[in-house]
Amino acid sequence: WQVASFGLDINDPDSFEEALDNWKRRKNLNYDAMRDQLEYMRRARKPREYTPEEFIQRLQHVNLMIPQFIDATDDNMLSDEEIKEIAYRGMPSEWRKNFANSGKKVYSESLEAIESYMSTQSDNSKEADAHFIETAEDSDSSFMSQDL
Repeated sequence: WQVASFGLDINDPDSFEEALDNWKRRKNLNYDAMRDQLEYMRRARKPREYTPEEFIQRLQHVNLMIPQFIDATDDNMLSDEEIKEIAYRGMPSEWRKNFANSGKKVYSESLEAIESYMSTQSDNSKEADAHFIETAEDSDSSFMSQDL
């Protein structure tokens, strides 16, 4: 930051914007970097440790930052429809299969409805995982007692 703001008048409000632009150039936050970020977002998958809500919030947050790239504007941001499609495609395949099998269509559901559905899938997966672990532990203990 000191390099980016070197020689600028700290009392001039425009100096901050100039220093910020200098910093962005030094960090190569240019139009190509913005396009790379958008492409990355389009291929994003929900990390295992994120809830569906966290994943969608993160997509929305990063999207809000797109105009901060050099020469980018609000027009470069992903649309609400694109965010919805990315959020859906980023969910585990089993959840998407269940969504489709329930008769739902991405284009006819709101992002909030998709988030709610996927949260239910996440809760169901956690319950199934907990039951599987509990069952496996019971099996292991009975197996061990048979050996004795």
